[in-house]
Amino acid sequence: VVSPASSGVTQVRISTNPAIGQSGTVAAKWRKIVSYLDDLLASDERVVLIAHRHILFLILHTILYVLGAIALWILAYLAFDRLSTGKTIVTLLLLAASLVPISIAAYRFMSWKLEQYAITTYRIVQVEGLINKRTFDSSLEKVNDVQMTQGLFGRLFGFGDIFIITG
Repeated sequence: VVSPASSGVTQVRISTNPAIGQSGTVAAKWRKIVSYLDDLLASDERVVLIAHRHILFLILHTILYVLGAIALWILAYLAFDRLSTGKTIVTLLLLAASLVPISIAAYRFMSWKLEQYAITTYRIVQVEGLINKRTFDSSLEKVNDVQMTQGLFGRLFGFGDIFIITG
């Protein structure tokens, strides 16, 4: 997330997944997914690291929708099993209603999957968006400071927040 600070300094907040990428082979593996990023690169620029938000971020932002859909499926089963009249209509309505939380969870998964953070030989790039793409980048020459914070859960599960301060 790029946000201008009051002093005119821009901070880029990146939550990284350390399981993704310390080597060039990881960048090669993600080429299919980041073809949009490839189009943004200069001719002599190469990707050094690609990361995205930790899987716990996705779980925390989708779990209630998935549980809601499961609850609706259970209610649909119980309605079909126990109601004597109108069970087909009630079951179909409950199954149709379960499409809403499943659609929201699927959208959040796709948004999470397509949000990319890349470090290239020249800059730091954030690409996000499913249909409408948004790109933020900062030149490596402009980076003044990098700060990383990790709480207890971050240390346990291998994630943290990186603040990149550019001037």
